[in-house]
Amino acid sequence: LSGQFQLCDHPLASSMFDNNIVLSSKKDWVDMVEYYKENEDIALNLANKAYNIAIKNHTWKARMKTFLSNINVIHEK
Repeated sequence: LSGQFQLCDHPLASSMFDNNIVLSSKKDWVDMVEYYKENEDIALNLANKAYNIAIKNHTWKARMKTFLSNINVIHEK
């Protein structure tokens, strides 16, 4: 939710953010950091997309709404 670019080594993060969080193995970490430092526009674009997904789907309010819907307390429109 900070709006910053992220590298991650867990595939769940990438899938939760529609591949806008870049996966990297430990052995490729330095190369990925260097690449995105040199291509800041790409990193900022990915960060912005991930931020918008986080605001829409991953705030406490959004998660609670999904939870309540899943247990049939509320019905999402």
